[in-house]
Amino acid sequence: MRKLSFFLILCAVLLAVSSCKKKQTALEKVDQELLDEVKMDLSGNDTTAVYDLTNQFLDHLKNSDLDGAMAMIHYLKDGIEITSLPEELEKQHRMVLGNYLGLTYAIDGVRFLKETDCQVRYTVTLFEKAEDDPISNKVSFFIKPVRRDGQWYLTLADSQSDSTHGSEIKN
Repeated sequence: MRKLSFFLILCAVLLAVSSCKKKQTALEKVDQELLDEVKMDLSGNDTTAVYDLTNQFLDHLKNSDLDGAMAMIHYLKDGIEITSLPEELEKQHRMVLGNYLGLTYAIDGVRFLKETDCQVRYTVTLFEKAEDDPISNKVSFFIKPVRRDGQWYLTLADSQSDSTHGSEIKN
């Protein structure tokens, strides 16, 4: 009876070990697939280029230069080609940006995932307020840097633009 119990326990342990190995290799495979998908060759020059473009864009807004800011925004057509912003989108975003011109602009962060899926979050301080005032005086926006042929462009982060190249970045 002891031999049978020992044999059953040994089989259970071996089964558990082999099943753990299979799960581990399956997890490793999923991890590798995610890494392959997320891979994007970046250098310090890329980060600098995105920050420089974004700061130029924000400087235009800070100086109430909507024409200059809008001239920096491009459109990623069909997820492939960088083109001028369609007229209707330009009108919509010109109005939005014009309504939220502020006192200060600050980059909150940059996230890189793929050449067509990067994100810059920036915050606009709309007006001065007292410290004890519960009303928020800030609003945040996103723009999407896109790299094409080694060149960075700013594109919109909205549902219309993202219908062709939606973001996988989780906020």
